[in-house]
Amino acid sequence: MRFSPNRVLVFCIAVCVLAAIVQSGFAQTFSASITGVVTDPIGGVVQGARLRLLNMNTHDTRETTSNATGLYKFDNLLPGTYQITAEAPGFTSYVRSNMILRANTAATVNVSLLVGGAQERVQVTAEAVLLDTESANNTVTLDSHLIESLPNNYRNPLNFVFALAGTTEAQSGMTSNSTSFDQNGSSFGLNGGRSGNEQILIDGAPSTAVDWGGLLVAPTNDSVQEQQIVQNVYDAQYERAGAGVVTLVTKSGGQSFHGEVYDYMRNSALDANTWSNDFNHTPKGLFHRNQFGGTFTGPITRSHHLFVFAAYEGLRQPETDSSGPMTVPTAAERNGDFSHTYSPDGTLAVIYNPFSTRAVTDSSGKILYYTRDPFPSNIIPSNLFNSVGQKILNLYPLPNRPSTGANDINNYYAQGSGSTANDKFDWRIDWEQSAKNRIFARMSDRVRQNNVPACFFCNGADESANNDDHGFQLVLNDTFTPNPKWVIDSYAAYGRWYEAQTSIGYGKANASTIGLSPALFQAPLLPLVNADMYATLGSTYSSYNRYVRSNITVLGNLTRQFSRHTLKFGANYDIAFMNNRQDTPGSFGFGRSLTSCEPNQAGGPCQVQLDGIFTTGNAIASMLLGTGSGSSTIQMDPAMGLHTFGAYVQDQWRATDRLTITAGLRYENQRPATERFNRLTYFDKTAVSPISTALGYNVYGAFEFANQDHRSAWGPDNLNFAPRLGIAYRVTDKLVARLGAGMFYAPASAMISFDAPGQFLGFTSSTNWIGTVDGEGYIPTNLVSNPFPNGLVQPVGSTQGGLTYVGNAVNQMWPKGSHPVGYTEQWSMDLQYRLGTHSVVEAGYMGTRGRRLMYGNPNLNANQLPTQLLALGSKLRDLVPNPFYGVITDPNSPLSGQTIPYNQLLRPFPEYVYLNWTRSLPGASSAYDALSLKYTKQFSNGFSLISTYVWSKALDNGSEDFLGWTIGNMWRDSYNTKLDYAISTHDVPHSFATAFVYQPPYGRGKRWGGGAPVVVNQILGNWEVSGVVRLTSGLPLLPAFYSSNPLGEFGFPGPGLPNVVGNPKPAHRTTSNWISADAFAAPADFTYGNEPQRMTQLREAPTKNVDLAVAKSFGPERFRAQFRAEFLNAFNHPIYGGEFFGTWGSNIANCIDCGNFGQVYGTRNNPRNIQLSLKLMF
Repeated sequence: MRFSPNRVLVFCIAVCVLAAIVQSGFAQTFSASITGVVTDPIGGVVQGARLRLLNMNTHDTRETTSNATGLYKFDNLLPGTYQITAEAPGFTSYVRSNMILRANTAATVNVSLLVGGAQERVQVTAEAVLLDTESANNTVTLDSHLIESLPNNYRNPLNFVFALAGTTEAQSGMTSNSTSFDQNGSSFGLNGGRSGNEQILIDGAPSTAVDWGGLLVAPTNDSVQEQQIVQNVYDAQYERAGAGVVTLVTKSGGQSFHGEVYDYMRNSALDANTWSNDFNHTPKGLFHRNQFGGTFTGPITRSHHLFVFAAYEGLRQPETDSSGPMTVPTAAERNGDFSHTYSPDGTLAVIYNPFSTRAVTDSSGKILYYTRDPFPSNIIPSNLFNSVGQKILNLYPLPNRPSTGANDINNYYAQGSGSTANDKFDWRIDWEQSAKNRIFARMSDRVRQNNVPACFFCNGADESANNDDHGFQLVLNDTFTPNPKWVIDSYAAYGRWYEAQTSIGYGKANASTIGLSPALFQAPLLPLVNADMYATLGSTYSSYNRYVRSNITVLGNLTRQFSRHTLKFGANYDIAFMNNRQDTPGSFGFGRSLTSCEPNQAGGPCQVQLDGIFTTGNAIASMLLGTGSGSSTIQMDPAMGLHTFGAYVQDQWRATDRLTITAGLRYENQRPATERFNRLTYFDKTAVSPISTALGYNVYGAFEFANQDHRSAWGPDNLNFAPRLGIAYRVTDKLVARLGAGMFYAPASAMISFDAPGQFLGFTSSTNWIGTVDGEGYIPTNLVSNPFPNGLVQPVGSTQGGLTYVGNAVNQMWPKGSHPVGYTEQWSMDLQYRLGTHSVVEAGYMGTRGRRLMYGNPNLNANQLPTQLLALGSKLRDLVPNPFYGVITDPNSPLSGQTIPYNQLLRPFPEYVYLNWTRSLPGASSAYDALSLKYTKQFSNGFSLISTYVWSKALDNGSEDFLGWTIGNMWRDSYNTKLDYAISTHDVPHSFATAFVYQPPYGRGKRWGGGAPVVVNQILGNWEVSGVVRLTSGLPLLPAFYSSNPLGEFGFPGPGLPNVVGNPKPAHRTTSNWISADAFAAPADFTYGNEPQRMTQLREAPTKNVDLAVAKSFGPERFRAQFRAEFLNAFNHPIYGGEFFGTWGSNIANCIDCGNFGQVYGTRNNPRNIQLSLKLMF
């Protein structure tokens, strides 16, 4: 890699030191504040009272005095437990202890002094949770007791976001509770927002990668002091916070030494079998996991107030992986015998000879369509077998289980051994240099997170890939308080994540295995093979990939306290680097079209069709004959950089003792990405193509290139101002009414550096396997045994100028010109009421509207046939003289032949095939409205509880951006995306979640049993029960679709959607009848179906999940042991659904003409797992 992380690290440390020297920095985004008024016994204000605030864990001390109005304020406080002392001449001393202050909380503590001598003292010692009386932020906080006590699979602290109602899972198994890899810890949605769009702050530092939002590193579960999920935040200091904020505050050292060691164990002998295994009559696979580690905390030197916290955690996991049900060719099909190959409706799938293709003409000789002859007895003669096609076919294993359906699908299922190994470290050093200066440094390091999956074919053709990840984050903060009126922070962070994915076929086989030259492909692997209705051969997403992501963040803030105003202003500067290497293996596609010929409804010979609903033909027959299509790509290794800066000013005005108004304005500028060597390309829709001169008329559209003077990947958006407003009114000391509104900018790009080849045209190259004459799709030529007769097209850079890729198709291209950054407008109102010293109940409403959001999937075709021209009907398929013949001479182009389909000439850019926009194209909209209830009981008397409920609706016409690839194609018409404005893929109307911890009141120090004998106390005392209950509506399913889009040949995106003619939800829903097939019908020719992309009637099963834990502690306080048993999905309730990976990957079969429509194949969740642990503490 060209990127040198060491240089950036040196730069980052230098910036930190410089920031500390100049004492300028950023307000910690996890800090809190306490304010109040000092009064005398009759309510008069007391000026000049001396107040002292003590952090009861670290002994960090802050001092201030009350002003002329009696007001005082402590700002930029770390979350923790505090004691406040107030003294004034002629009054008794006031002390209030055990005040629990949460992150991002602006609390009010009024001090009432009594007349008396200073030696007298009024002391309040009861614990209390402080209400947020000065902001409109809506948060849920989990303290360290909850974090350590709640059951947690894989012990990633971010799993606890699902202890909150309204949180949604990402698709395709990306959610963290199903994997041990840190990067997936951010794969969830808040506030109806897109997966991965939430801001995750660890000790105030942004912690996600800029390309797809993957988490750089997660601290270990036992390193977290507090986790806060912020649903609404109106502080102007936050950038990109419209989809919510999750704040993790790590533990710091204290005055005394403490430590622990632990081991969490799982074994398949204790687990239930998966629903999928049971369905496929497969026994439970062997599984074993040990997750072990320890923590240590204490003073380095008490006299200098220097403290340390350190943690280590390892994971070793031998496992059994399952292939899932797959469809492989039968032994007869391998030998060319398709006499028992049927369509889903039970009719014989007649195989036609593609080499017999001929035109059907009218009396004038005009070609009406093409027809073919069937193979006698539906058997392909062996002399027509293509040698390479036959070798590809032999890579499939034989069926090993009974098939389902008339078309013999799901006839293969296998298990194999895999393994995972992780090692992680955390350390944090806190130094209270003086009463005015506090410094901390923290590092989290995932030294390795490796996974070696099972192979099932074990011949180089498996889909899976080995994963090798490591990364770290370093954070440095200096808080300087020169006097009670000023607080100055300096803050910097550097993070790096290395990700390696290597196909498990690497080194086992390559192109020579199937009789082709390895020189035809960039990666020394077998080509990726997609055969309609059959299992994929090769790794779809990972071949030989190396990704290096680095983040640098420097932030600065000053806070000035006035009489009734608190003024904040600050700035941030972020730099992100992405260095990618993706060696591609090439790809071959085999469909039904070349061996099909559909009945002609008008009579006469059967008719060859390119797309649509097929009742004849077979992909394996096409493979055996060597007829198909594909490409070989040479990818460049992009080195991308993205710079962002922002600034804000905010005034918090305490208008009265009850009313606080916070108003702020934030400016953000996400600068366009650049590539180190200016290897960027963009498409100018208005440019006159250079081929216009040869044609004698103008055609438009040309690619242009970045250069030293114009390096940007897109046009800048420099006017992004985001106003924020929060109003809090303390109705009584127990009741607070809050109102907030704000504007938040979304990320400017998704999967930046992954937009190949479109963003790097000329610097990458693609050679097409043109498998039919002139690329028209009818008459075979260039069989798979010689897919690239003219050799490979080599990258030529920018030398071809505007002629680049003329005559070809382009995917993931960026438009030239402006690139407006998307934004959300957000508002909320709520009431917060304290029921007692430890309980708070809240009720509220929030609304969000998204505008100019990224569409998120590279499937909008700029070269689609104008929709109104579908009215021309079959004329669109007419082959007409090609005006580009002799002008476009590239043999790699399907537009270089003598004839061309008429519809091609009617497209906006007829000199190109298709032109798919980048996934970062802006233009999508969203809406989210929710009513919420929340009850929080802080731990007291052995009981802690957080219970939340959300009733909501989410709508959009682009549900994901970072993870758009997980949900497939989203639109029927590239020119009318509003047609598919519907409920979002993360719409969950009802969501309820409760997290609790309960310690029965028996044992030493408890209400009962304090004097019981030691043996009795050890048996009956010190028990703990905890759990998380989650009940939600099911997520929407992807739409029902046909295996081929009838409008695909005209450039329309997406799958072939049907018309909805009935209720798609069966009256009696079962796992074999989840969707009613009778509810759908094929649309008329040259129209798309009326089915929306998501329907509220079509959902996965609702979530009904209960995780429970039972723990027993032994021994005295100084040396304790705890045994713990966790029951994850305690009642073994299956959640049918999940696993999208695009349109085809749903666990509930939604392909209408593929067979077994509506059949459930798997679940979103894991079966019941039991996790046991032993922890030793001192």
